[in-house]
Amino acid sequence: MVIHVFALIVIIGETVLSDDVCRRTLCFRNVYECNRFIRALTREESATIEPVGAYCKPILIDPKQEGIKVY
Repeated sequence: MVIHVFALIVIIGETVLSDDVCRRTLCFRNVYECNRFIRALTREESATIEPVGAYCKPILIDPKQEGIKVY
């Protein structure tokens, strides 16, 4: 069974720190929860030198595969 999820893609400066594999990045069942994490990561008062960006990428996964976590 394949389902839609939203992978949290984080970018600091010009470096992408996550990808669309739910073994290595946070994946969410709904876009609203994913966006909540984006708001927390990209607040103005964060103490980073590089600009922080993030977006939710819709992907298809098989949640029964080993190592897959969906929040």
